[in-house]
Amino acid sequence: MARLLPVLLLLLLWLWPAAAQANPDLKFRTITTEHFIIHYHVGEEELADRTAMLAERAYERLTLGLGHAPSLRTHVVVTDTTDVSNGFANAVPFPRIRLFGAAPGTMSVLGSYDDWLDILVTHEMVHVVHIDTVHGATRLLN
Repeated sequence: MARLLPVLLLLLLWLWPAAAQANPDLKFRTITTEHFIIHYHVGEEELADRTAMLAERAYERLTLGLGHAPSLRTHVVVTDTTDVSNGFANAVPFPRIRLFGAAPGTMSVLGSYDDWLDILVTHEMVHVVHIDTVHGATRLLN
């Protein structure tokens, strides 16, 4: 039991920043697709629908091209509460993506693309597939 306590403490510290970023005043909804669970706040239905479509399209292209598919649905949290177009992804302990859905500013690299949201979703999905590609004994550690 004494060995388990440090592990639980590290897990709590690792998850705490993600929980601290959530605005408790936002009302969230969820869309479930074949490979994704999209979480979004009320008022961002169009952004969430488009994200779901783009994520499924990216999934098909990337899993075929990279020869690996995550075994679990990927959770995607979409918010538009900042002035930044960006995101981050991880596959441990489960596949997840966080997207900041504000349209890119004129100085953003994403603003150079015809469909910035497609680039953002695809980029983050690459991370999920890549990080999830673990085989053998190391898969147990994941």
